[in-house]
Amino acid sequence: MKALCITVLVAMLIGGTAIDVFGQLGGLDPTFAGGGIFPFKTIEATGLANGVAIQADGKIVFSSSATSAILGWEPGYRMVVARLTEGGLLDNTFGGGYGYVAPMIVGTASIYEPVVAIQPDQKILCGGWTVPLGGEKGDFILTRLHPDGTQDSSFLSVPVDIASHDITESIALLPDGSIIQVGFSYQQFPDLSSSSVTAVKYLPNGALDPSFSLDGKATYYFPSLPNWVGHAVAVQPDGKMVIAGYGYNAADTTYKLLAMRILANGALDPSFSAPDGWYLLDGFTGYTNPSAFSVAIQGDGKIILAGVALKVPSTTDYDALVVRLLPDGSPDFVFGPPTLYGMAPYDFGGIEAIRGIAIDENGHYILAGRSITASSSSRNALVACVDNIYGDVVSGFGVSGPGYTLVNGYNNLFHAVAIDHDNRIVVAGDEVNAAGNVIKVARFSNFVDVFTPDPAAIPLSVFPNPLEAVLHLQYMAPDAGDVRYQVFDVTGTLVWERVEKDQAAGLRQVELHLNSQVPPGLYWLQVQMGQTSGITKIIKQ
Repeated sequence: MKALCITVLVAMLIGGTAIDVFGQLGGLDPTFAGGGIFPFKTIEATGLANGVAIQADGKIVFSSSATSAILGWEPGYRMVVARLTEGGLLDNTFGGGYGYVAPMIVGTASIYEPVVAIQPDQKILCGGWTVPLGGEKGDFILTRLHPDGTQDSSFLSVPVDIASHDITESIALLPDGSIIQVGFSYQQFPDLSSSSVTAVKYLPNGALDPSFSLDGKATYYFPSLPNWVGHAVAVQPDGKMVIAGYGYNAADTTYKLLAMRILANGALDPSFSAPDGWYLLDGFTGYTNPSAFSVAIQGDGKIILAGVALKVPSTTDYDALVVRLLPDGSPDFVFGPPTLYGMAPYDFGGIEAIRGIAIDENGHYILAGRSITASSSSRNALVACVDNIYGDVVSGFGVSGPGYTLVNGYNNLFHAVAIDHDNRIVVAGDEVNAAGNVIKVARFSNFVDVFTPDPAAIPLSVFPNPLEAVLHLQYMAPDAGDVRYQVFDVTGTLVWERVEKDQAAGLRQVELHLNSQVPPGLYWLQVQMGQTSGITKIIKQ
């Protein structure tokens, strides 16, 4: 068992600045697109890449709102869905050989901020917001493509009008095949003084779900602030939906972080932050004006929110923020610095803007966004890695500083992040330069577990897991002999070992005392007996 990282040293020019970002974990992957970044220039398109997802075969699907003079799209913007091979090239088996498609949806003019999700049958959902033909106000829109990029005619792609002006930010697939689309709605556009969190639920064929708030559409308001924004949604295994966002008052620049959970029928879940169904955060020690832009759900049901918070007493210095909630919606006091009770702020050397979060195979939280450094007017795209125990930045990851990598450019921003089958980090975003908005997809190296389970391996039973100091281990030894117990960290480094001589065959129950020699983090425990072994992941708190 070991961990593998890509460690090729290459220097390249990105946005006119020479940077070396291939030297360690968290650096750009030089095997991707010939240098780590794919710029979508095939159709001389400019725009924003808002969504990215990984298909079952490892190919990368990304979505963007783009305009192209060559194709006559100007002055409007089209929903564009493209697919890349694992090597970072446009996939000529998609979109009639072009590698991209711009679906035509009846009744729409421009389409903005499209995001993507992959169904189990590998069909591609893409949702954004549109200004209908002849109109000036936005509606939700959702369409579906076959795996080859052709439009699925069995799916109802019709603009959905909720309020005066509707903007969508996120979509997610439910276990029963229905789809949730989340955003916000201005009530009296162009008056921007009042908005609500908005959710639309579709049946698998694209029709509105009548069991959801009676007509498939729901709006939500919360106390004390006039404007509310739903920015991301994640679905639990039980079908409940967690929405992350924020509330604000433009008059006095007050912000509050919002997390809410809704049931299949659209009602707020009274068991979440009971009895309200929603959780608000207006600040914590040293910080104010928090907002959430992304959400993920761990296997144990804990809810991870990613966004920003304003450092006190500054009026401009925002730091990255991760908040972890227990499944009942209360803060997880184990997470973050001891006095912050579930909140973990991060200063990556500038003014941060976090737009995406994903949980990798090791349980690490991968953040994507931007950092504006004080020493430069450049806005650098950001990828960061923090652990899932206390929220510390992960040692060994990052080129620009502990736990993070910046990609230099005039105005870079990563909007979305996904984890591929080899635990590599795939992000989608854009760079603003003299030519306009250049759509980009990038891939970064990451901690990769290359241990392949042996069907003949010895099953290991461990508890408690996570553990504090003592781990109880039980297994069945096929033969008598010496036994070697080893603990490896995520880089494959041996951090603890114990050897027991002349042990009998049969059932064995062992206590392993992993005290100060093993700091908190994620590890692999390996039990070795001659040519036979067993291995399992453990977490030290």
